[in-house]
Amino acid sequence: MRQETFTILFLMRKGRPKKNGLASVYARVTTGSLRQEFYFHCEGRPELWNQKKERMMGTNRIALKINKMINEFRVQILGIHSKLLAEGYAANAAQRYLNPTCTR
Repeated sequence: MRQETFTILFLMRKGRPKKNGLASVYARVTTGSLRQEFYFHCEGRPELWNQKKERMMGTNRIALKINKMINEFRVQILGIHSKLLAEGYAANAAQRYLNPTCTR
């Protein structure tokens, strides 16, 4: 069985700030060549976003909240991915979509 790539990337849409100057935080989960973006329903100041670390900088309440949400989401997605692999299900999003009961 060929190993599919699996990545989780967190990003802030700095190019599309809201009227209040805050930008939205998104997660991008990529499996193979397919990707899906998730909106976190949270916003932060673009100048505090560190894309290299995929985190908000600082210790203010909003930065800590966003970083906590990022950590929880990463743990949840990695848990689902490892559970699917342990059960022998295909972790490729396309295969799971076309045939939800497919294995290896």
